Amino acid sequence: MKDLSSQWEEHEGRRAALVGVRSSSPDRLASFGAPLSGWWRRVGSYLLDAVIICVPSLIFSAGVIATFGHPVTESVGGSLQQVRVLSAWAEVALVGVLVLGQALYFSLLNGSGSGQTVGNRAVGIAVRDMTTGETIGPGRGLLRWFIRLILYAVFFVPGVVNDLLPLWDGHSQTIADKVAHSVVVRVQAVRREAPGAYNA
Repeated sequence: MKDLSSQWEEHEGRRAALVGVRSSSPDRLASFGAPLSGWWRRVGSYLLDAVIICVPSLIFSAGVIATFGHPVTESVGGSLQQVRVLSAWAEVALVGVLVLGQALYFSLLNGSGSGQTVGNRAVGIAVRDMTTGETIGPGRGLLRWFIRLILYAVFFVPGVVNDLLPLWDGHSQTIADKVAHSVVVRVQAVRREAPGAYNA
């Protein structure tokens, strides 16, 4: 006769099979052996990077408007108030500087060194070449950022699909990852002297 623990294990196994639940699932691995990042880690990284980029951008924009904006009188809440606005060319220049800052942030941090932005580092993930496991270089880091920017800025819905794609893609890649031939892997530490090395 089977002991109680064996009977309980069998019961739980049948129950899990019926509801389609597994007690544990193996990590999906990149071709070079590193565990691929989960989707929620990527979301957390995006949110942290957004804060890191947006706060300085807002402060910088406010400073530029205060310094170079010209005063105009506008109706605000039913009353006339004097506000400072930039000329059309100054607005274009400001947007260009902000976009350039983002491009440098993602291309340099994802493309070199540890392959990690501040957000990546906080949640323990890094961008790697899909085949070799090494960093992808600033050029491909820039391409990866640019593809995501275009998908959101021009089409938006494809941008959302791009960010959701790792949920069902076999390599947990976004469209931008596929174009840049990159993957996002889970790491605890990445040594600068050996970009392809990781400690899972």
